[in-house]
Amino acid sequence: MSNQCAEVDQTSLIQLRKPVGDGGKTWWSWKSKPMPVLPEVNGSKPFHMVIKATKLHIPASPRHVFDEPFYTTNHSATPAVTVYTRTFAVPGIDTDQYLSGPTIRLRPGDVLNFVLENQLEMPDTECVGPKYSQQHYFCHPNHTNVHVHGLHVSPKEGSDNVFENIDPVGLTNKTMMNYSIRIPDNHMGGTFWYHAHHHHSTALQAGGGAFGAIIIEDPEGTLPEQVATMPERLVLIAWLDVPEMEQFIVDDARGNLWQHTSGEQQSIFEGALINGKIRPTLDITENTWYRFRIVYADVSLSLQITTPGDECELQLLAKDGVYLHVAPRKVPWIALGPGNRADVAVKCTCPPGTGRQCSKWVQSRKDQGDGSPFHGVRMYNVFTGGFEKNSTLQIVDLFKLNIKKHPQGHVDPPLQKFRLARPCYLVDLRNVEELTGEEVHKHTLGMQVKLSPGGQKGPQDGLITLDGNGTTFQHASPLGPPMAVLPLETVQEFNLTGVGDYPDGPSGHPYHQHVTPYQLQDLEHPDIWFQNGDWHDTFIRGGQDHVKVRFQLTTFTGNYVTHCHILTHEDSGMMNYFQVEGKEGNWWEPSKKIDPNCYESAQVRNDLKEKKMMWENVSAEVD
Repeated sequence: MSNQCAEVDQTSLIQLRKPVGDGGKTWWSWKSKPMPVLPEVNGSKPFHMVIKATKLHIPASPRHVFDEPFYTTNHSATPAVTVYTRTFAVPGIDTDQYLSGPTIRLRPGDVLNFVLENQLEMPDTECVGPKYSQQHYFCHPNHTNVHVHGLHVSPKEGSDNVFENIDPVGLTNKTMMNYSIRIPDNHMGGTFWYHAHHHHSTALQAGGGAFGAIIIEDPEGTLPEQVATMPERLVLIAWLDVPEMEQFIVDDARGNLWQHTSGEQQSIFEGALINGKIRPTLDITENTWYRFRIVYADVSLSLQITTPGDECELQLLAKDGVYLHVAPRKVPWIALGPGNRADVAVKCTCPPGTGRQCSKWVQSRKDQGDGSPFHGVRMYNVFTGGFEKNSTLQIVDLFKLNIKKHPQGHVDPPLQKFRLARPCYLVDLRNVEELTGEEVHKHTLGMQVKLSPGGQKGPQDGLITLDGNGTTFQHASPLGPPMAVLPLETVQEFNLTGVGDYPDGPSGHPYHQHVTPYQLQDLEHPDIWFQNGDWHDTFIRGGQDHVKVRFQLTTFTGNYVTHCHILTHEDSGMMNYFQVEGKEGNWWEPSKKIDPNCYESAQVRNDLKEKKMMWENVSAEVD
């Protein structure tokens, strides 16, 4: 097999205008290119996917200017560099220029059948030896697998089982794996994603391009026409932090992942790629509702996205692939922790007096101390080994909306609020005891990163415990014991909190749970974005040192993985699992007492469609 790497040339995706001298300073601008539509694959048909090495060309960096902060600090200009990263690809579909895999489209009831081939090669750093006997760093940079983030599917062998792995070329003959992931026929339509998830190398690979979007389509007739007919735009945001990968991870993992090609200087690039482009332009029509499916494919940082001014209206439909109980909800900004998704209806209007079109930047914003959801989030500093209080992202232009006048002057009407019929695994769990008489099984889940004096990592790095049970996780075969064994056909309540000497909890660690999402129960200070009753599969919120969440254990037995979605934390041991036992396929039938119209199967959903009971309009005053 050839050692040639596929190449992603970011210099071909942007253009630098000629520098203009100004008082001895050099000022630069970036010319925005159109936001591409990412290639898609029909997930209902079998396909072959590979993970491969990719050379990423990072453009020369101009002097830092405040309105174009794609570089981490003030600095002199540096030349372009090339680093090695990893991407998914499907033969015959050109994805190299986008730094992501293809978007996989599915429908409820489909079976996602694909072969994943590992084209990464030896050498591959082992997770053994003196360096790893007491510390859990980054290794196995060329082992891989795939996780379907957010999907309600089985965690068994051949499905969403992140304890399986595919070896690199030259180690064994196990360089391919067959996946057969059955999507339940009552799965809720929504926006999800997939990424590499081999423990100790998750951040290495997912942090550099080994990811892609998944869309579960809403069956026809299950949404109000106003929502069902909206034109869709997929916005896949990848925050590329080359300094972190180079300075922190490469030293541990060794090999060529994230290292420069021979003779090149270190890059200090840190910034957002939107559908593989830097600050692209998206054309939309004025006064028309669009459904933006936003995927934040990041491994560590949180974003708050806004469109400054009042030209654009944002109406939240769903979070993490689950529709709000009452949708839409008008929001002034979009809050995304690493791994989160948001489905947002967007309508923009040009100011009076403009010509045939106008433009508007969509930005990530810094904390203004106005009660926004990431006020006080403590971001982990990978260089000092500690947390930075109140650290936030700078203002960054993510992409530009090019708003064109409608040729007939058409204006879409305001969105009508609605309440959808729901799959039975997503009924409202806030009043389980009163409505069903069933017990809620309550537990405490603790999260921490333990550091020794001086910021050096100690023998116990990341840690997740359930009711005090659990140790720092290491990828090993056979697996160690689960944190707990829990019964199928039950409702569970986890109190997410800190543990040990560094009790950060969901204030500093985005809690992600595989197999099933969870519902927020007791937020201390709900706001327009985070509200009790909302569903997440990943949750982080500044100042929220604990939160209770509830979820059903229904349909699927096996190992349910939990971890911090700051994936450097996960790789260093902040991951664990609990085991679910019972009869595979059984569902929690008391959900019908909570919502008699919930659907446990496609047949029940179809019956609701025939009776025109898939949704109901609700008053604008209802939240």
